[in-house]
Amino acid sequence: MSPNTTHLDRNSAEPVFHAGEKGPLWRLQEGLVRLDRHHGGARQAVQLALPGDLIGVEALCGRSYQFSAVAFMPSRLERVALDGRSTAREPLLQQALLQHQTRCLDMASLRTGTVPQRIAHLLRLLGFDRQVAQHDCDDCARLIRQTLPTLREVAHMVDAKTETVCR
Repeated sequence: MSPNTTHLDRNSAEPVFHAGEKGPLWRLQEGLVRLDRHHGGARQAVQLALPGDLIGVEALCGRSYQFSAVAFMPSRLERVALDGRSTAREPLLQQALLQHQTRCLDMASLRTGTVPQRIAHLLRLLGFDRQVAQHDCDDCARLIRQTLPTLREVAHMVDAKTETVCR
């Protein structure tokens, strides 16, 4: 770890940063982070960040964060050092743009189709499809129960009632 690197470990449902704050650009190393917009006292999930993704991309433009970021499951983030050169920021801007397009498609899949289809997409994003292939069914069920966020969080993410997700 270089002296300019900062690691940030967050537990599930723990804030990473809040909308309106200024701060660094972060790269998600492990876990899953949800970006939320607060509107009229309610929160609306806007995007999910997966390992390798950049969050807080507003920092590339010297702006305040537009959304709040909350760990959706235990997560580890690394601060991305920015220098003043625009040539050093260009690859990060390109990555952020391409990442945004992919994550928009992910959010569309989490909000359309049947609830089982939406939950299956969320499980794929969480990497459970890879874990299921490596374990037997009993291990998979236990692993999923231990790792998944609360039913309420899953229901919020797939825009469904908690009772529907429970089934």
